Amino acid sequence: MSAAAAGGVATVLPFRRRSAAAQGLDDKVELALTAVAARHPAAAGDLYDLVSRPLYSLVRAITHDDGAAQEATVAAFAEIWATSGRRPEGAGTSWVMEVACRCARSARLVDARADVPPATDRLHLVDSA
Repeated sequence: MSAAAAGGVATVLPFRRRSAAAQGLDDKVELALTAVAARHPAAAGDLYDLVSRPLYSLVRAITHDDGAAQEATVAAFAEIWATSGRRPEGAGTSWVMEVACRCARSARLVDARADVPPATDRLHLVDSA
């Protein structure tokens, strides 16, 4: 039962506004993504400079492995380059991080599968038992 329904006063939390710096970054990322989609020569470098550190940090937190994080980061930038023209308008930083999460989860799945012996080895274990 809510506080208002119980006769009490409901507390309304204030809307948390994004800082000017965060909004500025989002605007810069959106401009860089638009330039990447248009295939401007320096655009990929500009985007990399803007998001590489937070993107890698996110991917590293998901994969828990430096090698997998590096591979997932490269895969994320490749996917961003290839699909930037089809991203939702105005999504900017959130879309970049979504791509990074997807690549990191894929890298984790590949890494987990590496620990499973190939099917022929499992069959051999069953036959010899």
